[in-house]
Amino acid sequence: MSDLNKNQDHNKDEDPNGKTFLQESLNESDQKTLTTDSNHTNSNPLKIEINFKAVGNAPILKRRKFLLERSKNIKFIVEWLKKYMKLEPKDQIFLYVNQEFAPSPDADIGTIYDCFKTGNSVIFYYCITPAWG
Repeated sequence: MSDLNKNQDHNKDEDPNGKTFLQESLNESDQKTLTTDSNHTNSNPLKIEINFKAVGNAPILKRRKFLLERSKNIKFIVEWLKKYMKLEPKDQIFLYVNQEFAPSPDADIGTIYDCFKTGNSVIFYYCITPAWG
């Protein structure tokens, strides 16, 4: 089954309590919204597209692209990934921006986007064991 078909099989990205944390960014209207927001004079979209890529033996996500508010931080993403992948609270997830560095848990997504975006998104590589640096 192709990645595209896998992405269509999963309807919502929710935690076990049913709360939606991250929005899907695969449909055309979301792409237009993101493009429109980034063309404003302040050049800071309200929601940022983030891409997740698995490294090593990390579970592969069914959907890899999401929209996330600028004000969220890295700790929020790590906690969400743990719930989404149904990992134990003691398990660790390591995030890396563009295969280069591990951002601090209190770093804002908006700041990371402003400094390290690739095109219109930020690429986060995630793994269960340390991979780089």
